[in-house]
Amino acid sequence: MDGRAPAAVLALVSALAVAVWATGAAEPPPLGDPGAAVRWGLPVVTGLGRGAAALTVGALVLCVALVSPTGQAGLWGALRRVASLAAGTWFVLQAAQLVLTFRDVLGGARLSAPAQQVGAFLDLGAGRTLVAATVLTALVAVATLVARQPGETLVAQLLCAAALLQLAGTGHTGGTAAHGAAVLGLWLHTLSACVWVGGLAALVLVVARRRRLRDGAAAESPDLSVLAGRYSAVAAWAFVVLALSGVFSLAVRVDAPSEVLGTAWGRLLLVKVVLLGVLGSFGALHRRHTLPLLRRGRPGAFRRLAAVEVLVMASVLGMSSALARTRPPHSEAPVDDSVVALTGYAAPPAPSVLSAVTELRLEPVTLLLAGSSLVVYLRWVRRVRAAGVAWPRHRTLAAVVGAVGLAWVTSGGLAVYGSVLLGAHRAQLLLVLAVLPVLYVAAAPVTLGLQALPVRDDGSVGPREWLQRAAESAVVAVLTRPLVAGAHAAAALTVTLLPPVRGLLLASDVASVIALLYLTAVGVLLAVALGRPGAQSEEPLGARLLAVLPLVASCVVLGLQLRTSTVLVEPGYYSRLALPWVDNPLVAQRTAGLVMLALGGVSALVLAWLAVRSRRATVDREPGVPVASP
Repeated sequence: MDGRAPAAVLALVSALAVAVWATGAAEPPPLGDPGAAVRWGLPVVTGLGRGAAALTVGALVLCVALVSPTGQAGLWGALRRVASLAAGTWFVLQAAQLVLTFRDVLGGARLSAPAQQVGAFLDLGAGRTLVAATVLTALVAVATLVARQPGETLVAQLLCAAALLQLAGTGHTGGTAAHGAAVLGLWLHTLSACVWVGGLAALVLVVARRRRLRDGAAAESPDLSVLAGRYSAVAAWAFVVLALSGVFSLAVRVDAPSEVLGTAWGRLLLVKVVLLGVLGSFGALHRRHTLPLLRRGRPGAFRRLAAVEVLVMASVLGMSSALARTRPPHSEAPVDDSVVALTGYAAPPAPSVLSAVTELRLEPVTLLLAGSSLVVYLRWVRRVRAAGVAWPRHRTLAAVVGAVGLAWVTSGGLAVYGSVLLGAHRAQLLLVLAVLPVLYVAAAPVTLGLQALPVRDDGSVGPREWLQRAAESAVVAVLTRPLVAGAHAAAALTVTLLPPVRGLLLASDVASVIALLYLTAVGVLLAVALGRPGAQSEEPLGARLLAVLPLVASCVVLGLQLRTSTVLVEPGYYSRLALPWVDNPLVAQRTAGLVMLALGGVSALVLAWLAVRSRRATVDREPGVPVASP
């Protein structure tokens, strides 16, 4: 590589050093000074680790969705090697961060009793999280090293996301009451930044440089304008997610936004926001000026602007690392309210129709999923209608209602009461598992996407190709057999309500969101199995109706168990809440059993209706023929 990579590293370290000095993050603590090497080394290693993570994620994004592994095998292999090198560097830096954090926790103490001191470190949540992140980065390094096709690089990308989720749980996200929301918001912020920063860095360091070479090792001469145009669409989405998640993270982590500018942390944050605005303007310049110049065969302007953009991005990464090392301005007063201590939020008012609509508890991941999927769906509808293809209005209505329903179940009144009432929590699970997926299937997003998305003719795997691969996957074919899907749904619901898992979901908002997304996916598989048009399925109606029985049986058994039990479920949680409008938690638990029985019956009717209707349904349009041009 040329001098761009060292320049980016120098910009990152310089910005990090200035930010650490300005915020006082490396000043000696009043007690237990671990030494200057740890105080300065920890933020530097963290910042360089973020840079390596960004390059890993960005190079993998190009391998997964932008570059052809067949038509551009040399370029794809070069990007994969860059991802592997960056992932290995990330693992080394992450291991160093783990060691330095251990020394930081020890303070000035000597390593006199390693077993006891390491055990005490692992008893801390941050210690376990850093160990998990280090293990995951090692798996990322191995996955990128052995990857030889887009599907394998996608596995590495998912491992990157898991590692970044672990790292989002460290730092000062725990200083807020809404800890789970803060972690997920920071995870979205970090992941989108890695996609944006790392994608452009890989484009500049590998693709643009390779385009200029004319020796035997780089004979392919990739079309930079095509790849830059594809990356521009990815970067636009990443920037939107970055901005929204940044606003959300600030809102949940800071008690008084008006006091932010009165602290070094706030002033540094303001500088970061300004630089992000500058980067956003760079993106607009790319779309309006440099991409058209690229298409006309003049790549110089793109290379120069992108190189400057990478340097600014590296500086922002350095500042972000310093911010993660600095405590934001929030209240340190102890929490006396048991509801706040257990849920992270104040107790809601007594449930009513009005409060079910007005109460909000924003959950960033599912809100982003619901909002972005609806935006994409409506864009696809506009695209196919512009091409003269009719799209049924009832399908669009189903998509809108399904997206709004997901947002309400996970961020509205049901989510608010789901954290304090067992009945509302069980309603959440059943709605995402058995009711909302029917709306998703009725919207037919796969059929719509295969019509609206363009076909790529260069061998790369774009959105349409990934969608078609998923729809035709052998694994999906097995999981969407009615009896398999029905048994899977019943097992997923039962496992979610087992005592160890149930306790984890109450204790961790992150685990709760993962469980809701998993149940949503399981419900979609069941709805697809039952709702596949009769012309596309060999399963008789009886087999489809029989597939509903395991889920109904689970609802009946679990509901009756709650109705007849004299022992309180999770007494350490529900009895400690002491809600003023709940006289007896055991009565509320029996009401939860009634809710489960009722929703189990509703789910059975909805799923049975879907199975019966599917026998007469036909496909709206042959899904293999797209209406969009490449």
